[in-house]
Amino acid sequence: MRAVGTYRRSHFGVGIRVFRRVDVDTPDRHAGSDYIKKIEARAPARGVVYTNIATRYDELVGPYTSSFLVGPNVTNIFLQAHCALDFSDHVSIISSPITGRYILNALDPAHALPPPCVPVAPAL
Repeated sequence: MRAVGTYRRSHFGVGIRVFRRVDVDTPDRHAGSDYIKKIEARAPARGVVYTNIATRYDELVGPYTSSFLVGPNVTNIFLQAHCALDFSDHVSIISSPITGRYILNALDPAHALPPPCVPVAPAL
């Protein structure tokens, strides 16, 4: 099974990444909270290939490194390491052509292409 997610919040050991809807500054969203520890205890799930994509400019997930997993079958992608022109934020990351290429590459690695380096503006 292949899975692509932009956030570290993995539920039920499946590869599709789900971020629980919470207020912007609730304590359970913070790195190291009991909620996050409970979720992280189940990830990465055996047999799932993870691709985690993060941006320095995410105003909801912070620090951005909390988007990354450690383990076998895990690829962590930091967008600004690839392209300094990418200013994707929490909303615009999914519409970025750079993110799109990483997603397509993860889903079909046999036909992977280099991601472009093009300007990407934040949503707001």
